[in-house]
Amino acid sequence: MGGIGGGSHGVPGVAGFRQEFATPVLQGRRALRVVGEGEEALLTVRDVAARLGVCTATVYRLVGEGQLAHVRVLNAIRVAPRDLEAFIEAQRRGEEIGETP
Repeated sequence: MGGIGGGSHGVPGVAGFRQEFATPVLQGRRALRVVGEGEEALLTVRDVAARLGVCTATVYRLVGEGQLAHVRVLNAIRVAPRDLEAFIEAQRRGEEIGETP
């Protein structure tokens, strides 16, 4: 009847923790901030999809094809607003990301 908190098998007790530690960040309820970048909030895939007027699957495809610059925080994809703007400008000019004009 011991379990994780310690008990019959001589397992030491586990320190308590708050489940809310990472959950809001990972679920997109709190904006991540880039340190040293003017406190610019990173965008979630949902944010990017809403700004482009597309579904999240399209954003994942753009990321997977390397057309949209991004960072991974754990397993979550985040996009800097300036990278989204660069993508939009490249689309207006009919360029692929990484091409020289």
